[in-house]
Amino acid sequence: VNVIADQVGFGLHTAWGAVILAAGAVGAVIACIRRPALHVPLVALTVGSGLMVGTHFRLIPRYYFQITPFVLLYAAFAVIAVVDVVVGALPERSTPSRSDGRDHAQTGVWRSVVGWGLAVVLMAALLPAKVNGLRQQIDDIQAANGTDVPQYGPDHPQLQAIFGAVEGETRADDVVGFFRARLMTLYTDRRTLQTTNLEVMARNADYYAMRKNSVYSQPAVTDLGAARYGMTAVWQDANWILWRFEDVHDAAAEAPGGAGVPDPGLDL
Repeated sequence: VNVIADQVGFGLHTAWGAVILAAGAVGAVIACIRRPALHVPLVALTVGSGLMVGTHFRLIPRYYFQITPFVLLYAAFAVIAVVDVVVGALPERSTPSRSDGRDHAQTGVWRSVVGWGLAVVLMAALLPAKVNGLRQQIDDIQAANGTDVPQYGPDHPQLQAIFGAVEGETRADDVVGFFRARLMTLYTDRRTLQTTNLEVMARNADYYAMRKNSVYSQPAVTDLGAARYGMTAVWQDANWILWRFEDVHDAAAEAPGGAGVPDPGLDL
């Protein structure tokens, strides 16, 4: 709700997001009733995408870009439907209608023009706030670029250090555990496993590139856990440790409790 409100220019306001979603839901129902062959697949795509994105383990606003346009489209349909109802409730003119039905046709066209016009005006009213927000973001980025300090990302020296260590310490066919699997594969050409379960990593990976002082999207390692899974630190710096799993399958099977039983001392 907050993400959709922010993407259309209202900022992180739950109330506005709820209004937009409610209007979109009403418009979707109306559209499916009027033209089911066209809109049922689109609504199914929108709802399905929303379920997949909304149930992700963390909030990623950019994933909602595929949903927001459809929500706004059906919100516009709801506005048009409201105009249609209001116009239909107005008293008819006292002059007799033409027998050829032109008055009725003209009324229908007028309803459509007013409905779409109002929807367009409402959408256009959102642009200034969104444009101002984008300008502020651009200014912030340019100010950061002017400091000559690299932004934290794949090319930051901290991340390049662990990529270099992985390339230097591992073989081309090794599997590396890392909190951003696609990133590690892109920069090192190593197969990568992303999981928060240390036991799963020990069974399927040869190395674990662990970020120090963090449990974000990665498993923590205790002394007991390192001993249980035969983990040896082969490289480290101030930010990273590159662990190697020594005979991981045998170590897991021979550890107290047997294979498949997580150690209570582990933060999995």
